[in-house]
Amino acid sequence: MNKYQKWLITALIISAVSIFLVTGLTFDSETLEALRNIKLEYILAAALSHIFLYFIWSFRTRALCKALGYRVSVMKLTEIVISSTFVSGITPSCAGGDLLRMHLLNKNGIPLGRATAIVVGERLLDALFIFSSLPFALYILGDMLLNYKFDAAFLIANSLVFTILMFFIYGIWKPEKVKHIIHRIAGKLAPFLESGPIMRFLISWTR
Repeated sequence: MNKYQKWLITALIISAVSIFLVTGLTFDSETLEALRNIKLEYILAAALSHIFLYFIWSFRTRALCKALGYRVSVMKLTEIVISSTFVSGITPSCAGGDLLRMHLLNKNGIPLGRATAIVVGERLLDALFIFSSLPFALYILGDMLLNYKFDAAFLIANSLVFTILMFFIYGIWKPEKVKHIIHRIAGKLAPFLESGPIMRFLISWTR
């Protein structure tokens, strides 16, 4: 048994124990009754939507590959997506899916650095979609969320993280301009921070 098989077995054991604990601690007569009341058409609709999502994900990955000058078939990318989803499901914190996707893209002729860029690009698109959808979700669910202070704090935090995300994306697009902006901010903060370690790091990084 090689080390990869050992890691796979360990991951499966952790997932099985977690499922057993969650089921044992939450399953009761009400859960059984709720499962009996689920309509079959809803289950089928959910399954079909999930399968359709794999193809949408594959087309998105194909577009990112094509943008970098590489062509991979949709069926091959669908296989990669399903494989990475399975690994995400059996590894703690879903840590293995993205790594497997990088490896499989690399096996299909894409250099590892660019395969990493494709996977990171997918995650950035996911984050952009989530942050863009949040204001609409707060508007739709506004009647259900009665704690307006929490709503305001949550919206401010979301706006801040969204701004940082956009700044990061802009930094990938035009790194020199971002370095210039950071250098100017560092210069403005210099009188307050003097020659501390943070300032030395920022100035050395932007040179």
